[in-house]
Amino acid sequence: MTRRPRKDPTRRRGKTQDRAAAARRVRWPGFVLGAVLLVGVLLAGSGAIRWARERPAYTFDPLRLALIGKSPAWLEPPLARAFYAGYGQIAGEPFSLLDRGALEAYLDRIRAFPWIEHADARLALPDRVQLDLTLRRPVAAVSDGSVLRLIGGDGVVLDLLPPDATVSIDPNVLLRHAPDQAIVPAPFGLTWLAGLAPLGIDRDAARAGAALVREWTEQVDPAVRRVFGAVTPPLVAIDVSNHGLRRATEDAEYRLVLRDSKDRPVLVSWGHAPGGVYRLRIPLEQKIAILVACLREHPGLADVAALDVRFPDSWRDRVQLATSEVR
Repeated sequence: MTRRPRKDPTRRRGKTQDRAAAARRVRWPGFVLGAVLLVGVLLAGSGAIRWARERPAYTFDPLRLALIGKSPAWLEPPLARAFYAGYGQIAGEPFSLLDRGALEAYLDRIRAFPWIEHADARLALPDRVQLDLTLRRPVAAVSDGSVLRLIGGDGVVLDLLPPDATVSIDPNVLLRHAPDQAIVPAPFGLTWLAGLAPLGIDRDAARAGAALVREWTEQVDPAVRRVFGAVTPPLVAIDVSNHGLRRATEDAEYRLVLRDSKDRPVLVSWGHAPGGVYRLRIPLEQKIAILVACLREHPGLADVAALDVRFPDSWRDRVQLATSEVR
């Protein structure tokens, strides 16, 4: 039998060491190449961000705001013009959508804008912002014959309307006992608030007036309509000049102006019953019942000049007819 020659272990170890050295020589250039590529990517990334910030396609112009698809039905053209006129003053300059601070500053400005009740934003790159806006709906109007302002449902005073939406009427004239007084309704189906100076509005009184408008619209009018249908006298104005009983403690805190079937104003004393420090609160259901009873006795309130619903037991004695003094 022929034996194979035994391999020299020293020679085998030498070859292994040679291969390891060669691998190390190959690995170092790979590490250097990877580091170079990484630095290049970082530099390219920072350059891309800088390029994106400077690129016009990523610039948002707030003046391009458009109410598309979800404009509320009540936003008539004059109101829309008033909204955009005020918005244009607070919109600000174009800014990069990659500048989070500029976007937050823009949102802060529009959230403070009286016409906007709620605002959120979502980016839609490269050059759009999807805004989720809830507009503040006006419920009342204030005028002194030359200046017209609107009051939101929460009493917030909205911006001055443009000249094409003004009206030449002072709603305070509706509070006079004049049988031939013509009624000029507030614009846009709103309710006049009387007793407020348009350029120095008492915010508490405005808030109280707006609450009364909502109370009439949401509770009183539906309740009366269930009895009489569409012949319910509409609410034209609310006098808030005695808000907080600041003018006279024995007078009604608020007076409502209704329009009778002959298109004449009817003054309705509204609020708490007078007398003493602890004035009696008349439940709204009782006021509605008095109004319904008066309408039954005086259809359409055609011959009524004034009504006081603060006295459940003696309201009939306090009715003022259009052709006489208080009974």
